[in-house]
Amino acid sequence: MKTYMDVAQIGRQSPALRMWGGIDKRALARDVRAIDNELQRVIPAMQRRGGYAACLDHAIPSDVSLENHRYYIQRLKELSTF
Repeated sequence: MKTYMDVAQIGRQSPALRMWGGIDKRALARDVRAIDNELQRVIPAMQRRGGYAACLDHAIPSDVSLENHRYYIQRLKELSTF
């Protein structure tokens, strides 16, 4: 059972809904592989449908390293280019 909101799934169910957020911040605390997996899960699906601004839902947790945060921002920039 998922414990977070899946914006990709909601986007498929409600194509007219405009959304932002939905990146699981817990992935940022793990490692670059987890960050890549999370971004690959969300960004391509949301790019196809449009009406989405990628970001975390809340503040960055204290257990996210600066290195992981920088990696997340860089990957988000690379994947979010239309």
